[in-house]
Amino acid sequence: MILRSRDLTEFELRVVGYQFAGIEGDEWDANWLVVDGRVAPVDERAWEFRDPAILTWEVERLSSWLEALASGQAVDESEDFVEPNLRFEVVGRDEDIITIRIYFEQESRPPGFFDREAGMNDLWVDLLVDSDDLRAAASSLRGDLAKFPPRQA
Repeated sequence: MILRSRDLTEFELRVVGYQFAGIEGDEWDANWLVVDGRVAPVDERAWEFRDPAILTWEVERLSSWLEALASGQAVDESEDFVEPNLRFEVVGRDEDIITIRIYFEQESRPPGFFDREAGMNDLWVDLLVDSDDLRAAASSLRGDLAKFPPRQA
């Protein structure tokens, strides 16, 4: 998925594979996904990360959250995951524009910008997007998930 803000800040997240390709017997380990991320703030240096940061069912949940936001449905104001690398939060809503703040922790931070523990809430980008942007992002995530679907233990 790519979310491109009205100010040209970009966030990209792609599922690139399972962390453990051939594992059996452990539902959690069988469903960890490696993601590639790219963050390009309009006024700062861009960075990339690769990490097993999300579970298959969390990708599904994030897709549903984005779709619900796009449809104007009531949703939790934030979406986070077991691994505390990324957190999505709604910080503003206008008539047509939704402001999503994405927080970066642990391995999703730029090289040399590590914190001692997750939850510092000191590194984020704000993305001003519309419903079409959110629907496209959700669809892209579902496409990634189709390549790496949930696996049974």
